[in-house]
Amino acid sequence: MLNKFRNTLEKYTNTTARILIKAGVSPWMASIIGLIIVLLASYILILDTQQSLFMSLILYLIGNGMDALDGAIARLTRKVSKWGGYMDSMIDRIGEAAYILAIAYIELISWQIAYIYIVSALLISYSRARGEEEGVEMSGVGVMERAERVIGLTLAIIIYITLDIPLDTLLLIIII
Repeated sequence: MLNKFRNTLEKYTNTTARILIKAGVSPWMASIIGLIIVLLASYILILDTQQSLFMSLILYLIGNGMDALDGAIARLTRKVSKWGGYMDSMIDRIGEAAYILAIAYIELISWQIAYIYIVSALLISYSRARGEEEGVEMSGVGVMERAERVIGLTLAIIIYITLDIPLDTLLLIIII
């Protein structure tokens, strides 16, 4: 769904990507840096201090922001490859699962909701990949691609913090 705004956002991601390219950042480095930041966000979350939820959410957003940049760096440096796309998808899934598992570990959500969330995210990714493999045009199809899940999870955590609505309930809405 957010892919419909890709052309508008591309101007900003390309500007940031050019800065990173000048600093010597490759697409692979951007992907790994993003994963490390999301894993750090997950670790900070399991420290379970009063500030850890908010701090980890900021790091989660920064780490996921690198996901938009690795692709932009690859396109601008003409280093787009099937292997890079594959590894980027794998890294994205690892980061997403780690963060959801960290949320479950500190008991903000049940393990059942964490399981259903991760499985549904993997199924969305799998069905997209399988569709593309069969030649089906998948760009902009669906409403809960990864970017939407990142935004949805972020909003759910903010709502949980501010309104004290159970995070299980909010994630269930995202899953559905």
